[in-house]
Amino acid sequence: MTKEVAQRFDISVTTVNKYIKQELLPAFQKEYQGLNWYSFNEEELGSDFALLFSNFPIR
Repeated sequence: MTKEVAQRFDISVTTVNKYIKQELLPAFQKEYQGLNWYSFNEEELGSDFALLFSNFPIR
């Protein structure tokens, strides 16, 4: 889940996790096979977030 978002915005998974913790990315935790994973609503990850990432240092 975070890997796909990282690839979509060409940033590292670590950066995605950092932005989630800073509440810059709208994510929610969901249990899958006994583990908690971050998940995202596709509508909330629209092209507006590309503009968001242009304001932050990448990697």
